[in-house]
Parts: sequence; structure tokens; C-alpha cells
Amino acid sequence: MVYRVLPPVVLMLSLLAGCRSNPETGSAAAVTGTVVAPDGLAIAYDVRGAGATTLVFIHGWCCDRSFWRNQLDALAEGYRVVSIDLAGHGESGAGRTSWAVASLGGGCAGGGRGA
Repeated sequence: MVYRVLPPVVLMLSLLAGCRSNPETGSAAAVTGTVVAPDGLAIAYDVRGAGATTLVFIHGWCCDRSFWRNQLDALAEGYRVVSIDLAGHGESGAGRTSWAVASLGGGCAGGGRGA
């Protein structure tokens, strides 16, 4: 089974669109907010730093985006860094109707499964 990656990429791009660079320092101020996933659930994120390369930090089970707090400031000096709370963790919503792996690529044809 092959899973499509497009919806998570769209989610990350929408997070990055909210970043605002500080023209005086060339770096971005820390931005915290939420973005709505395809199933309507709010996903919390932090974005900081600036640079041509973006690093996306996704926590493991039983954690939240604060897991990366000791790395983000140092890496934000040369990169744009994004950390998110997965659904059901931290400040993200927990009201999903389906937690199946196939549904995590919401918006893909075939319930998230590729050909």
C-alpha cells in the first residue's frame, strides 16, 4: 500500500505562509497559531527563524511540540523551523472521528490510499 503525502505537504505550506520575516534582523519572530486539517480538526504549530531551508519537527507518541524546545532556538538562527502538535496531543484538537492510518492523508482519493 502506498500513501500519498500531498495533504500533509499542503498543511505544512499553509503553516509556512503565516510566517512573517523581520526585515531588520532577517529572522522571523516566533509565530504560534492553528491551522485546520482537512477533517476540520485544529492543529497547533510554532514557526520561528528564517532561511532558504525549512525544518519540520514532529513529535513522537505521548509528547507534543514542546519536546523540541531546546533545539528550535539554536536551529532558528540559520533555518526556518516549524513544530506541530499532532492531533490529540498538546494544543491540537482531539475530536477526530477516524484515527486510522489511512485517514491521516485526508483529502486523498480512496481514503488516503494511493494506487
